[in-house]
Amino acid sequence: MQKLNNVYHEKWYRNLFRWFMKITGWFPSWILFKPKYYYENRKIQKRWIKDNAIIASNHRTTLDPFLLMFVFTTRYLHCIVGEFIYENIPFVGTILDLFGSIKVERFTANPDYLNVCNNILSSGGIIQIYPESHLPKPNQTELSPFKSSVILMSIQTRSPIIPIYHCGNYGLFKREKIVIGVPMHLYENCQQINPTVEKLKKFTKILEDKINQLKLMVSHDR
Repeated sequence: MQKLNNVYHEKWYRNLFRWFMKITGWFPSWILFKPKYYYENRKIQKRWIKDNAIIASNHRTTLDPFLLMFVFTTRYLHCIVGEFIYENIPFVGTILDLFGSIKVERFTANPDYLNVCNNILSSGGIIQIYPESHLPKPNQTELSPFKSSVILMSIQTRSPIIPIYHCGNYGLFKREKIVIGVPMHLYENCQQINPTVEKLKKFTKILEDKINQLKLMVSHDR
């Protein structure tokens, strides 16, 4: 199966803005997050990503995209963001657009965002997605059920999924723990560009179980 032929070209001012924010925000982000990294297998997957990939992470707070932006400093992450944040928080939509984020309308059947994501991945880029698709409820500790769009993107573009778990423990006197898993090549077990619903559900559950396994790595570290 061949990748899509569409080529994604990023606008120059977004690249300029992104690097400006990374350079000027590195020290404040270190104070806010103070990250401690764990690896499922450091020899296979470190923080440096060379090719196209989908970063799939659990979702804790609205600061999560900024955390991962500094975790993977050398790459441009296009984060999928719900329309609510774009449309209901003043000026945030403009900032997200400058960061190269992709708006998704969660409560409609509009698939346009998938085409944008597939073009980015097929051009060697990176998509950042939260398969839970929403923030947790107060005092919720378990992951919410995952949506299958991440699997569909991976299959259609032959892109590996890098699973991530983080605690969302942000603050001046706190420390954030981040687990980086080895890439998952689930698409190798599917030759159809439009897999069945059953297969999508099966692969989605495999990804969800993997991120829960990563969660246990930091749960056992006291």
